[in-house]
Amino acid sequence: MSTASLAVSGLRGHARRLAATALAIVLSVAFVATTMLMLDALERGVGESVAGDFVNRDLVVRQTDGAANTAGVDALRAADGITVVDASARVPGTIGNNGAIATTAPRGPGVALQEGALPTGPDQVVVSSVSAATVGDTVTFQAYEYDGRQGAAVDLEVVGVMDVGNAPELSWSEVLVVDEATLRAWDPELTFDAITVDLSGADEGAARATIGQLLPGAEVLTGQEAANLAVAQATGGLDLLGPVLLGFGAIAVATSALVIANTFAIVLTQRTRELALLRCVGATRSQVRRTVLTEAGLLGAAASTAGVLLAVAVTWTAATVLGEIDLGTPMTLRPGLEPVSLVVPWVVGVAVTVAAAWLPTRRATRVAPMAALQPATATVVASRPGLIRILASVVLLGAGAAGLVLASSTGDVVIGVAAGLVSFIGVLVAAVFFVPAGIRGLGAALRGVPSRLAVGNTVANPGRAAATSAALLIGVTLITMTSVGAASAERTAMGEIDQQYPADVMAFPQFELTGSPSDEAGEQMVVEALNGAVFTQVAGVAGVAEAVEFGGGWLQVESADGTWSAESPVYGIDPTAVAPVLRDAGAVERLQPGTVGMSEWIMEINGLELGDTVQLSGPDGSSEATVVAFPMDEFVLPAADLAALDASSAAGGGLLLRLSDDADVATVVAEIRDIVEPEGAWVTGGAPARAQLTTMLDVLVLITTALLGVAVVIAVVGIANTLALSVLERTRENSLLRAMGLTRAQLRGMLTVEGVLLAVVSALLGIGLGVTYAWFGVQTLMPDGTDTVLAFPLTRLVVILAVALGAGLLASVLPARRAAMVTPAAGLAAVG
Repeated sequence: MSTASLAVSGLRGHARRLAATALAIVLSVAFVATTMLMLDALERGVGESVAGDFVNRDLVVRQTDGAANTAGVDALRAADGITVVDASARVPGTIGNNGAIATTAPRGPGVALQEGALPTGPDQVVVSSVSAATVGDTVTFQAYEYDGRQGAAVDLEVVGVMDVGNAPELSWSEVLVVDEATLRAWDPELTFDAITVDLSGADEGAARATIGQLLPGAEVLTGQEAANLAVAQATGGLDLLGPVLLGFGAIAVATSALVIANTFAIVLTQRTRELALLRCVGATRSQVRRTVLTEAGLLGAAASTAGVLLAVAVTWTAATVLGEIDLGTPMTLRPGLEPVSLVVPWVVGVAVTVAAAWLPTRRATRVAPMAALQPATATVVASRPGLIRILASVVLLGAGAAGLVLASSTGDVVIGVAAGLVSFIGVLVAAVFFVPAGIRGLGAALRGVPSRLAVGNTVANPGRAAATSAALLIGVTLITMTSVGAASAERTAMGEIDQQYPADVMAFPQFELTGSPSDEAGEQMVVEALNGAVFTQVAGVAGVAEAVEFGGGWLQVESADGTWSAESPVYGIDPTAVAPVLRDAGAVERLQPGTVGMSEWIMEINGLELGDTVQLSGPDGSSEATVVAFPMDEFVLPAADLAALDASSAAGGGLLLRLSDDADVATVVAEIRDIVEPEGAWVTGGAPARAQLTTMLDVLVLITTALLGVAVVIAVVGIANTLALSVLERTRENSLLRAMGLTRAQLRGMLTVEGVLLAVVSALLGIGLGVTYAWFGVQTLMPDGTDTVLAFPLTRLVVILAVALGAGLLASVLPARRAAMVTPAAGLAAVG
């Protein structure tokens, strides 16, 4: 009989016994494939939402130092072999007292002309869909010219209404879409932010050479490179998405490999006596080995195919049902059939199933047939296998820990993922010792005969207990790591945002030029302060928790050595009054009398450092001040110091606002803008960035937790498989216990306690490992100099432990029921 025939017969004869293994393979492969397909879809959505049309273009030319001017763009359009798809340019200005941006028609997801037509002349405009203007209205726009002065007012007829998409740079101001010729007329020195190019005959190298010749100094990127850069810029340089996807994908593949290997090892252990019988009736070692490996290959191929198909169905169904996910910026899930995301899980499923069968088969064929028919003995610490296992676990854990420390200090994600896998393998190797120890520790608190019997049965075979706990250990570790990692990343990133923006929302006033050169005081810039009525309205907006006014003045700021000076708005705050509003309360403590606060960016562009001295001069006096750090891209003084230099600042200026934690940020900010912008103020702040980050991480945790829930299902299969194996092997033992007086309920209780002990020990160990990996992971992903904060989402951790407990209970139901149905007489008559 051929090996293939034996393999097929083995699969048919053990279909019920292999069902659990097949289910584990299907779920594991589906787990990997769904993860990869969903992350592909999410990555496409992120790229489309943030990067717009870049990803669809061959090349993107980015502005650097005025390289992309009108003459260069015209020459580029006339060049052979390339086609300029779009050249985006913007001119800032005002509509009345409100800030506005005039732009060429944007491209990308969500951009759509909702009404009317695109502008074709210098007196036509398309407004955004959030504008109060409609087709047929007239808007008056004043552009800022290239030298910073405001040009003449221009009346524009509204000929269309457009949804301008979700580009962050278009979210704070009124948006006007005009044609390129109009922008050129308003700004003779117009430069283009980005130029998208498709190749139409030229190869990429020739196209780059042409662009370099016509636009010297311009940065040329591929469409994908430009898209990646746009994503990084949109997240403030804190590119969490790429490393998270890379790390999670790698962990998912390795996790599924371990789950399949452990589950198949349990089943082959169950068949060890059967394989020995084949040897007894004449099968050679190589025949037995080939038969089992062929069985594993066929089972792996069939189950892996089913898993991939299940993953495709789940991914496309999720994309159809969910459609769009709001990650702070709405984005559409774009499912696809990436070959890598389909082939890799299938290959992993087949290869790991075959590899998992290799070691048990090799072990079975190395032992003499008659010896293999004897009961297996458990590994003990004093034995040679135990010492080897201890040594291997120490080496793996030590190497993994060293790698995690190295990755967290260097920021190398690849090293971090590899070290995490190595250390986790070390944990699995050592689990044969400390899982039984944990079970004994928990069992010491239990009372009653069934509980004591359960503890003894569970630790009787340490290898089996360790292999069974691995599935749930993997799932709990990853879910905990994701939850704690996301919470820690959120709290850490919030701290970084708080250092960039002192308040959730800041309303800055405009300044007006008053007086004339013939006056004694001459011309002066005076703040147009927001009045008390505006303050009352803003403070009353639902979602505004705290509101504080701050003053504004106009001073000359000069370095101590006189190498530079500038006239600039300077804002004055009362440290005591604004403390409740600030997210970073420590920032205001540095702002003492005789100091001037500046952000790192302000210091960098002016060549200043902390502790430098600057000269401040205003209409009412002058003084020196020491530079201190303050998270606002403006010059900031204590209110009393500013009033001494510019008395008009005492009349007020702008507003600092703190929003409630449950506020709808977009709605609240829109209401605040509606109130203050008609008064000439402009609005910025950290609230939108905080809301976007929170939403992104919450969705990430939701998706990954849903995917990792499959690992919990696999764990239930693994624990149930082990308990079922235990019931079969201990049929006579259980029947003897029944004959000695153990009731059916007590027998069911004993098996239930076994399942719960395995689940709880695995969950506690997984939570500890998950917290550790999350801590090192966040430190690795965050940029250098970031103060990492470890956060514990206690509610989620309690839920994880409860779900693990439920998994143990669920896994014990069928085995306990089967054991209780066997009568003592029938069980004692069974062949052992």
